[in-house]
Parts: sequence; C-alpha cells; structure tokens
Amino acid sequence: MKHKLSILFLVVYFALNTLFAQELEKYNGKYGGPFISFGKTKFGNTFTIGGGGIFVMKKSFFLGIFGQTSGVFLPVKSEKFDYTDYNMKSRYTGFFIGYFQSFKKSNKFYLSYYSKFGFGQVYLDNKSTSKTIYDSTFLIEPNIELVYSVARFFKIGVGAFYDIHTGVNLLDYKNSDFNSYGISINFRFVAS
Repeated sequence: MKHKLSILFLVVYFALNTLFAQELEKYNGKYGGPFISFGKTKFGNTFTIGGGGIFVMKKSFFLGIFGQTSGVFLPVKSEKFDYTDYNMKSRYTGFFIGYFQSFKKSNKFYLSYYSKFGFGQVYLDNKSTSKTIYDSTFLIEPNIELVYSVARFFKIGVGAFYDIHTGVNLLDYKNSDFNSYGISINFRFVAS
C-alpha cells in the first residue's frame, strides 16, 4: 500500500510539474501559522490542529517545523475497537520539506508540495478514569496544496494529505489502523 501511494504521489507531482513548469516568482518571505485538517480513519472522522513555519528557504524549496495533535470524533462502530470509553488520538512534532510552484498566468495562486516527517505518539485516552494507553510512532504525511495570496502578508492554503503511521505496537492495532486521509486548511502569515 505504501509503495503504491508513493508511486501515485510521484506521478501526480511530475504531472503537475510539467503542466505548470515555471519557476515561482519571488515568494515574499518565510511564513508561520496555524493549520487545521479533517480526515478519515477506519474508526471514524479525525480533527487535527497544529502550527508550523518555514525556517529555511532557497528559491522555491523550503524546510520547516511543525507540531500537531489529533483525535477521532464522531466515531464509527468497529469490531476491533472494543475500548468504547476511550478516544483515539495522536500527537506529533517534526519537520517538513517541500516545493512551491506558480501557475503561468497567475501570481495570486500557486501549488505547494510538501511532506511532513514527525515523531510522536498514538494513544487511547479515557477521560473518565484518566487512563491512557500509548505507543511511540513515526509519521510520514505527503501533502499537495493550492495556496491563494490574500495579501502580501497573508496566504491561505487548501490541500489534501495522507497520514502514514509506522512502528505502531499498541495492543492489537496495526500501522494501517491509524493511517488517514483528508483535507487541510493552512493559514500563513508571511514575514518580509
């Protein structure tokens, strides 16, 4: 599954790269800000909130840091999820690396391709008994995003992502039980 997703991501990347093959005109500054995302796992819908920002930028390539936490809301019933009083959650911190690409006829819109790499935890949390069962894992999250420049200092990005969890050893759960896909909204405050 991971192999197929990697190939799909590369095909989409190179296809878009040939369609919009143009160097991004001067992107005015590094950015930072909050993001939210809505996703779907085997066990229900997820909501993620976090923040991050770029600290290295060279031409159209960038490197940044992020932190995020997520949880399953509106859970679906599952035969495997027998901890009905527990909420499934995760939290990560790490770095992201990516590339900006402009459209030929617009300086207000551009594409952003990036991948997050994070260290963190997946866990089951019972608020009524204050009991938490967790495991340390590693996250890989490829993203593709359409970004609109609202003003010189503010941009909004809407994108799609796929979370790939590795190293999960939590009770009888597997890596794929925590994987999710969804959409994200990124608020970017640009430093000149």
